[in-house]
Amino acid sequence: MNQNLTIATYNLQLSINPDKIIDNCRQMAKDGTSVFCFQEVVRYKDSPFIIESIQAALGKTWEYVFHLDNKTGVNGVGTAIVWNKKILQLIDVTKLTLPSGRAFQLHEKVFTILAGGTPHV
Repeated sequence: MNQNLTIATYNLQLSINPDKIIDNCRQMAKDGTSVFCFQEVVRYKDSPFIIESIQAALGKTWEYVFHLDNKTGVNGVGTAIVWNKKILQLIDVTKLTLPSGRAFQLHEKVFTILAGGTPHV
């Protein structure tokens, strides 16, 4: 049996538009995506966690792992993987924290503010 595996990478842009993100993921799953690799995943204090919301929208056959800082908001940005367990089974997870980068330059701070974030990173 030959089965295709479709993997999508998706920058959630600080998770600031969760309803649209969830709708996009639902459609992509209907179109055959089996694995989502998310960047710029953020957990906000007074909102449902976007990754749990995506998993709930996709259904019980979907699972996830994530790697975020313990902080909420953009200071805790991280990554996540959501996959259809009918197609793939998790064997092992190793989470690595990379060293912090340099301070943002002025134009990067301005872009961060315009994108809805805070420039303390």
